[in-house]
Amino acid sequence: MTIKRLVLEKGKLVFEKFGIRKVILFGSVADNLCHERSDLDILVMPLSNDKYWEFRHELEEALDVPIDLYTKNDDPVIVKKILSRGETLYEI
Repeated sequence: MTIKRLVLEKGKLVFEKFGIRKVILFGSVADNLCHERSDLDILVMPLSNDKYWEFRHELEEALDVPIDLYTKNDDPVIVKKILSRGETLYEI
């Protein structure tokens, strides 16, 4: 199973639980340059600061992959770059 498919299949319940409306993939997985020890770089929207660690933990548990998690609350320059170059994996 590809990592992208894994995110969609196993992450969907976590996204729904936390009210996530959009997940954008970026980094080595999005660029098809990943290896077995790659982490998953994603931007999720919306996610409040008080739910950040709980969401991250549950998603890492569901996917069994380390997550590098970004939200709209992160550095605006980085978020803009992710929005322009990333790949939307999930959107409702």
